[in-house]
Amino acid sequence: MVGLDNLRIGNDFHNRCPLNLDGILEKNSKRVSIKSYNHHHENHTRAILKIYKENHSKENYPKKEKSKKAFLRLEFLHFKTLYRVRITNSLRKWYFGINSTQDFNSESLLDCLNILSEILGIHFEELLQYKIYRIELGITFKIDSDYKLLLQKLSSHRDFKKYGHFDNCSSVYFNGENIGVICYDVLQKMFDNNQISKNVYNKLSEKFFFLRLELKITKRAGVEFANKHMYNLKALLENSTDVLNYWVAQMLNIEVNEDISIEEIIMLKNLTPKDFVEFTSSKYAELITMQKMNAYIDLAIINNPKKKYAVKNAFKKNLEKWRVHNKTSNKEFLEQLILSKQKLIV
Repeated sequence: MVGLDNLRIGNDFHNRCPLNLDGILEKNSKRVSIKSYNHHHENHTRAILKIYKENHSKENYPKKEKSKKAFLRLEFLHFKTLYRVRITNSLRKWYFGINSTQDFNSESLLDCLNILSEILGIHFEELLQYKIYRIELGITFKIDSDYKLLLQKLSSHRDFKKYGHFDNCSSVYFNGENIGVICYDVLQKMFDNNQISKNVYNKLSEKFFFLRLELKITKRAGVEFANKHMYNLKALLENSTDVLNYWVAQMLNIEVNEDISIEEIIMLKNLTPKDFVEFTSSKYAELITMQKMNAYIDLAIINNPKKKYAVKNAFKKNLEKWRVHNKTSNKEFLEQLILSKQKLIV
């Protein structure tokens, strides 16, 4: 299953509602709190609850620490015969923790939904009937820190009219109508949001780059595939293979800049000034092709065949010396990452 993350789910009920707010609060007093509760008259109730996965009683859970815990937001509205229930926020962070980079698999996702249905006091199958209004599906890739440069190489998306832009050089977005892709540096985002210290950030980012690729569907009803395959939680689980293939297809449509391969950039780190000059010279020759280089040399050196041969040979040897053999293009590297997750099915 592609990693389920931020979402908005719920249902509208008429005449009766399976949720009992008083029962939820009484049964889960240590992990459900009331953000607001307005009970104006008999037929009009509006409540917003914060649902935590773990206990957060005042005795064992300081307020400062509580603010760092992920929660699900439950909105409840009762007006005359209509009961409206909406649940929002990151299901992944709620289950694994706000600083976790872990994604759901089939077992953990089912466990998460079972815990939620237990807290709400409804049957698991009833929760699966909740409609999906908004959803984010993403996967986090843990790769070598050198590949952080990959973010700067993501240039466009084939299907979307609005193209990527950088935010603090750590995120790039590709937006379409009711759908989009976001690619970002997880550690940088955590640091920017004060979720990890500078010391932790420096130690981890020195070795690793956590690249997250997310498909964001802001309006399920406005995206044909989502409306058919992700209408509710049950459909999402049953169509997990199709959903994964759709996610892969969208990610493979990201265009990648190939002006210089990341493998070559990594190689440059240990070059001496002399080596660097030779390398840039070889890149220039590679750019304009040896055929044109030879033509320039023929025009520049007319009456000295030995010198002409020596110059041509020097360019040729330099080009061969610094060519990265069997290098993986930036696009190929991204594709290999994405396709490596195609086995993640429920």
